[in-house]
Amino acid sequence: MLYLLDTNAISDLMTNQMQVVHHTAEYLRAGDSLGLCPPVHYEILRGLFWRHATTKLHTYLQRIVPLMTWIDLRDADWEQAAHFWADARQKGKQLGDPDLLLAALTLS
Repeated sequence: MLYLLDTNAISDLMTNQMQVVHHTAEYLRAGDSLGLCPPVHYEILRGLFWRHATTKLHTYLQRIVPLMTWIDLRDADWEQAAHFWADARQKGKQLGDPDLLLAALTLS
């Protein structure tokens, strides 16, 4: 099975939140894959760059990213995210683009 991780889950891995670390280790031992997509990668990098967190950046790039399977967005994912955004706005809700892209990618 492939689990697509969001920014919060990866942040929890980087800060050694034991429950997330435990579940991640279980999935990997079971032969499951952990997915990383461009919007999540971007959110992680921008936060680390903004805080000048070079040690955490090194941890992310050297220890976390190699565990992941890269999942690119397709044109259809961008279109689906745009539909999600429009539907949410019509209902008076405002959702972030990375979350909408992650939802679209998960749906596909």
